[in-house]
Amino acid sequence: ALEVKKNIEALYRAQGRACRMITGAPPSTPFEGLNAFLCLPPIDIFIRGEAAKATRRLIDVGVAFKNTRTFRKRTVVAHSDICLSVLESCDCRHVLSDGVAATLIINQKYNVKVVARKEANDTWKPNELHCYTDGSLLNGLSGFGVCIWLDGTPVASFFQHSGASSTVFQNEVLAISSCTAELISRNTCGKVIFIHSDSQAALMALCRTTTCSCTVLDCAALLNTLADHNTVNLRWIPGHSGFPGNELADSLAKTGSAGTLCGPTPAVRIPSTVIYSKIKSWVDNMHRARWTGTPDCRQSRKAVPHPSRGLRKALLVLNRTDLRAVCMALSGHGCFTRHRFLQGATRSETCPFCSSDV
Repeated sequence: ALEVKKNIEALYRAQGRACRMITGAPPSTPFEGLNAFLCLPPIDIFIRGEAAKATRRLIDVGVAFKNTRTFRKRTVVAHSDICLSVLESCDCRHVLSDGVAATLIINQKYNVKVVARKEANDTWKPNELHCYTDGSLLNGLSGFGVCIWLDGTPVASFFQHSGASSTVFQNEVLAISSCTAELISRNTCGKVIFIHSDSQAALMALCRTTTCSCTVLDCAALLNTLADHNTVNLRWIPGHSGFPGNELADSLAKTGSAGTLCGPTPAVRIPSTVIYSKIKSWVDNMHRARWTGTPDCRQSRKAVPHPSRGLRKALLVLNRTDLRAVCMALSGHGCFTRHRFLQGATRSETCPFCSSDV
């Protein structure tokens, strides 16, 4: 539908009217300028981005997409081809995604508890294993760290670098998975195990009954395996609050994020949030390129060289009268002498107050 000119024009009119309702700009203000002022991508670019996200979600749940062979003289492109081309432009088509179809986690043999900050503690009893996990993201690079304590003494610690295409949440879950896998490899049996994490999001994801993340699903499976012969408890502990185990895990995580990756990349599955972020960047770049290449809107392009979320934020906090005035000043469409001269309402384009022809 986006390949049909009539449909595109109808969508542009709808978006332009919505922008004018938001800003109160005069009817002559061009749609492209209002989109740039409000940092709203053109509706056709936005729809392509949303379609690419939906296609990526379908690929993650197992739907197979392939390019459609069409006749040479055919001008309308198949929907799947458009979506796949956007994913290829974003480098998001042939990736190992962390997204999966919604999966039930109903047999949870471990216990998750998030207590109030003042009630959080890491007190231990004899023969209890206390594990501390943490994830880190520094300068675009991520990693995680794990330390295992027995009777108040650290007995094992390690860290891992997870590359650039990862999130803090994913590293928090990976830290718990790695800690669990380490305990399983040591044939831990008959122990009371406490795994402390300062990420409430990771703990809440592990106690939900459904998940769309392969990383969370694998972690839950490892925890259930460990809980077959042990009592496994996951506890939230506030970060940077003076708990020795958490401070050591935080230091290990930072060391891991500052490390280097040996082997093929990516080291971990790419989270859906990272993929959607790349698609959003593609939408922003397309909007910027279209705005820069617009032959019209001379004054608007000089006032706003490229769309800015900062400008949108500053505009939307103004009252309607001030917002209308700012949009008139940025676009040059309003009660200005030059604009009225171009409309044929005055004989001279020189302002009678400042003698300017702007």
